[in-house]
Order: sequence, then C-alpha cells, then structure tokens
Amino acid sequence: MCGIRYTDGALTIAPTPDKSLDWAKATYDSPAGRIVSGWRYDGDVVTYEFEIPANLTADVTLPDGRKFTLAPGKHTV
Repeated sequence: MCGIRYTDGALTIAPTPDKSLDWAKATYDSPAGRIVSGWRYDGDVVTYEFEIPANLTADVTLPDGRKFTLAPGKHTV
C-alpha cells in the first residue's frame, strides 16, 4: 500500500493509494535508517510524503506513471 522496498542497499517506493482508506503511512527502520512513505486524499487529489535516510536515494514510481529519484530528507509530492 505504501510501497517501501529496501533490498541489498537499494530503495524503491511504489505507493498504491486507495481512496476508500483516505490515507496510509508506513515506517520502516532499515539498516540505513528510517524510511517513511505515506499518502493522503484531499478530494480527488493525492499528496505523497516520503522520508529518505542520509546516504540513500529512493527510486519512486507513482501510480500515474511518474518516476523520479529522491535525495535524503523529507519530501512532499
């Protein structure tokens, strides 16, 4: 649902929001640090929030097909 996948030091995030839930948030305390992925519906608009630990990047794929890489830190999309 929040789409966190951390394998062999690589982080990918591919959330799959569900409007019937309104919001979801997941936290994973990985060996590299805390990873957070969440989403929230506001009407028909989805807002995503991500937190990437230091010394790690995340390859993010959103349901609408957008793909990007996030640097360490907190991000709102």
